[in-house]
Amino acid sequence: MSLLEIIDRVTRKIAPGPAPSFNEAHVVKAIELICERGSVGRILLSRELGLGEGTTRTLLKHLKNEAILKTSRTGISLSEEGKKLFSNLRSKISACSEVPNSPLTVGSCNIAVLIRNAAKAVGSGMEQRDIAIQSGATGATTLIFYNNKLLLPTGEKNISESKFNADALSKMIGMSRMQLYRKVRGLTDQTVHEFIRSIRLKRAVQLLRSRRKTITEIAYEVGFNDLTYFARCFRKQYRKSPSEFISEKN
Repeated sequence: MSLLEIIDRVTRKIAPGPAPSFNEAHVVKAIELICERGSVGRILLSRELGLGEGTTRTLLKHLKNEAILKTSRTGISLSEEGKKLFSNLRSKISACSEVPNSPLTVGSCNIAVLIRNAAKAVGSGMEQRDIAIQSGATGATTLIFYNNKLLLPTGEKNISESKFNADALSKMIGMSRMQLYRKVRGLTDQTVHEFIRSIRLKRAVQLLRSRRKTITEIAYEVGFNDLTYFARCFRKQYRKSPSEFISEKN
């Protein structure tokens, strides 16, 4: 079992009883602190995590039940299995880097973390924002690195909705329209409308390559209600019509 699976299990409610009042970020931070210091006391750990002593005791109890921790007279430390699992997790997560203020940042002090090979696990980005806020941050922006570009996650299931627009995207990722505009412009040099349309067209290209559906079906699936407008937008972005694109791939 991976450390991420264990962390997920540790933060889930174990019936009977209330749900834990700590989240995944608290668990990772606790393990990181214990690893860095070799051995740590519960009171110090509670203070570093910003959690009550009772909550910290529960967190540590759950980790000990998973054989991640061990206790001694000198304090709490990682077990050999805990060290092994945490080392594997750290190989996928970069060290924190301070990010200067820009249209992409959300607070006065901003930290970036790179997580490798995790793009498929990202939905709308709201999940990461909510965990960050629960852990004491003012917000979080999740970006996906794909094809040598940083992209905002959109949640592909929303693209098929013709009414999916700037308002819907701003609500989905928990930003004001102005914040969203600045971030999209800073990342893509596009307006939010252009960004959404480009995502629709990229999805259309994937479906056209699969040759499993007609052009009409694909247009509607990616959120275009007007076939003429779909063809015009497609030609503008790819310099060929959808039918010409299919012909070239045959």
